[in-house]
Amino acid sequence: MDPRLGHKTLTQFFNTADFAPQPLGTVGNTQRNSMFGPHFRDVDLSLFKNFPVTERATAQFRIESFNISNTPNFFIANNNSANQQFGNAAFGTISATDPNYNPRQYQFVLKLLF
Repeated sequence: MDPRLGHKTLTQFFNTADFAPQPLGTVGNTQRNSMFGPHFRDVDLSLFKNFPVTERATAQFRIESFNISNTPNFFIANNNSANQQFGNAAFGTISATDPNYNPRQYQFVLKLLF
């Protein structure tokens, strides 16, 4: 059986019914890395404009946006949390955003090139 779902939600990221406890002392048949967590999406955008100041110097104005779509990235914890423990009601759910997630940020820069 394939535990991957076509339509994933935060409350059911994979089909938990496809998993069963193994008898004590036996090895299961699920392959390693057969499933992956949520995708990480991050789109950055930069706009640059150069303004000549003198023959040898140029001023550059930049507008930079990090995570321009402000898309949250969800996360399945790696540290014995309830959503990893088989038999727990939270097994197969996503309950947190990625700790590396940064909300949308804008940055304005004026740079002198010579």
